[in-house]
Amino acid sequence: MARVPHCPSAATPAGSGGRFDQARGAASACGDARGRRIRARLASTAWRPGRYGQAAVRDLGGCLATGLNRVHAMRDQAWISRRAAACGVMLAVAAPATNALAMEAGMTETKRLESAYPFADTLQKLRSALEGRGFTIFAAIDQREAARSAGLEMPPTTLLVYGNPKGGTPLMIAAPDFGLELPLKLLVREEAGGKVLVVYTPASSLEGRHGLPAGLAARLAGAEPLIADAVGATSN
Repeated sequence: MARVPHCPSAATPAGSGGRFDQARGAASACGDARGRRIRARLASTAWRPGRYGQAAVRDLGGCLATGLNRVHAMRDQAWISRRAAACGVMLAVAAPATNALAMEAGMTETKRLESAYPFADTLQKLRSALEGRGFTIFAAIDQREAARSAGLEMPPTTLLVYGNPKGGTPLMIAAPDFGLELPLKLLVREEAGGKVLVVYTPASSLEGRHGLPAGLAARLAGAEPLIADAVGATSN
């Protein structure tokens, strides 16, 4: 069986200027096509995750996987060790870039609950539960009706905008741009077959957004168990 070019262990290049130089040096150790692609994406003078990171991270993960897939056929543990060493360095460097990409894209977790009630009842129960705990319903936007006004059809969908100024104002004082996340919102929508979903952004996923000091986002979580109880919900 023909030997496949291997990646010798990747040492940090002389005169390394940091993690980017380590990544470029590790990529240079790879002699196969994937190594060439990695080197091409790291050819700039600075690590720029918004432009290069996504594709580079994908290739870096594949670098190690390629070696592991050949273990059984080649029976060459030394070859695998050398390749793992090179890829391990690159993956460690890529992790901060992956996090930067997530922040750059504004990725936010959402929570989806399946209601035990029909659409109209779900809306009413949510309104009653929130108002009963001192929350204000600032708006109830019937998105289906808005679609119909434009000659379009969509399933029943309503956005509830709610909050409590006493709870939300201190967060906006601490981080003015956090006002983009307030008031809080609940999306209630019906799927084919009549299943009703309640979708919202959990407080935990808002931690640190827009410069919000650590721990303050938790103050927004009070309504979450109330919402689940109101609609007899199960996570979806």
